[in-house]
Amino acid sequence: MFTVIKKMWFNIQCRGLFNLFFITIIRLLQKFIPFELLIFFEKSLSCPVKELNPKEQISFSKGDWDDICELDPREYHLSGLELYEMNNNRDCYIGRMDKIVFYVWVSYKNIYDDKIFDIALSENQAYIYRAFTHPDYRGLRIYPAGLSFVCSQLQRKNISKCFIATSIENRSSINGIHRAGFSKIGYAVYFKVLKYKKIILPRMLQNPVAT
Repeated sequence: MFTVIKKMWFNIQCRGLFNLFFITIIRLLQKFIPFELLIFFEKSLSCPVKELNPKEQISFSKGDWDDICELDPREYHLSGLELYEMNNNRDCYIGRMDKIVFYVWVSYKNIYDDKIFDIALSENQAYIYRAFTHPDYRGLRIYPAGLSFVCSQLQRKNISKCFIATSIENRSSINGIHRAGFSKIGYAVYFKVLKYKKIILPRMLQNPVAT
C-alpha cells in the first residue's frame, strides 16, 4: 500500500514539475513569438448536472442589460461589447452577494472570445466564455459553482454539450473548470503578428458541429 501511495505521489510531483517546465518554455518563446496557448474543455450535459456550492452564500441568475449597466467597466474588466453580445444570441449569467461578484457569457452560435469568431456550433451546443470573479471574492469557489449553475441552465435549453477555454497559465481557472466537471479535449495556439491572426485548434474542434 505504501509503495502504491509513493508511486502516486511521485507521478503527481513529476506532472507538476513538467507543467512548470512547460509553462517556463512557453513564456520564453513568447518573448520572441507573439502567441497564446489555450486549453479547451468540454462537458456533456446528457446526464443530470450536479450544482456545486461555493464557500459563501451566493445567488446565481440570468443577467440582463440592467445588471451589466450596474458594473464599473474598469473594476469588472468589461470589454465594451456587452450590448452587442446581449442582442446577438448570447446570454449573460451573474452571481450576486452584496453586489454582483461573478459574471459569465454563453454563445449559442459560435466559439467566440475576442479571438475566435468563425467556428460554428450546432443547435445543441454552447460555448461558455469571458468568466469573471471579482478580485475581493476569489478563493470562495464561486467560479466552479457559477459554471455548474450555467450548465444546469443550458441543460434546460436542451443543450447537450458545452465548451470552455482558458490560458494554460491560468491555474486557478483550470482548477475551477475541472471542479465543474469539464474534461480537457486539447490545446489551441493563437498567433497574432501585426494584422495577421491564426489559431490552430484541437482536432475535435475543427468540426465542432459534429457531436
